Amino acid sequence: FNFAEAWIFMFLPLLLADKRVRDFPKLALWSVAMFLTNVFLLPYIAFRFKQPILETKEEPKKGILERIFGWMGLIVGVTAISWLFIGRPEFGDVNQKIAYFMTQLNSSRVVIAFAVDIFLFAIFQIVLMSSIIPSNSPQRPLRFIPFFGLAFWLII
Repeated sequence: FNFAEAWIFMFLPLLLADKRVRDFPKLALWSVAMFLTNVFLLPYIAFRFKQPILETKEEPKKGILERIFGWMGLIVGVTAISWLFIGRPEFGDVNQKIAYFMTQLNSSRVVIAFAVDIFLFAIFQIVLMSSIIPSNSPQRPLRFIPFFGLAFWLII
């Protein structure tokens, strides 16, 4: 849950940098997406494909907002991943925790929903970053690194 929330948190600067969709309440979309995740991002992605393609000549300038969102998302995401390894040792070692997760993935709708969210976030990240980062930028490959690529792009 926290990992997925950290990822969607970092999408705000990405959505704001997306110039392909103009006059769209991106802040409102992101605000509800923080609680209902891909339910609102999926229609946004579909809507943006109907918009004309803009040639990205230069990478958008990133300020303090982008860096704060990048660092906060990275810290929360790394903490969530670390918790898998070091948190709640009474629940067993990593193998037991992963086995439990796999059983939950087969039976719990909530776990399935978050797994689908994380999968879709990776796709959305590639799509949005592809349109924002110019093709000649050395940072362009970051779009293919789920979560961490977005965090590092926001930070640097």
